[in-house]
Amino acid sequence: MSEANSTQYWAGVFLEQHVANVEGVFELGRRFEECADVGGERLLLDAGELAGYKKRSINQLRAVSRSERMGNNVTLLPSSWGALYGLTILNDGEWADALAANAIHPEMTRADARKLRRP
Repeated sequence: MSEANSTQYWAGVFLEQHVANVEGVFELGRRFEECADVGGERLLLDAGELAGYKKRSINQLRAVSRSERMGNNVTLLPSSWGALYGLTILNDGEWADALAANAIHPEMTRADARKLRRP
């Protein structure tokens, strides 16, 4: 059986692409940070708008890129930046509980992330 016919092979390919997608969201947030550092908020907002991003989206993506705990758990994370942002607002206890319950996973949505918040 060739490697391309292996379940392990394809699972690895899928996981590699998923990680690349999540890392792409982090990288976009880092690029927004870099733009703000170089030219200030006005340049960031103008360039972001030209690229199709609103201020709220830019700020959410920046928050995602700053999250160290998420950067350490990339394989568990969803590739939706809205869901990723929802995870950034969890406090440490909510984050730990969600990890322990396997509630953080690649298929989760923004709504799923919101449900992890305690009242």
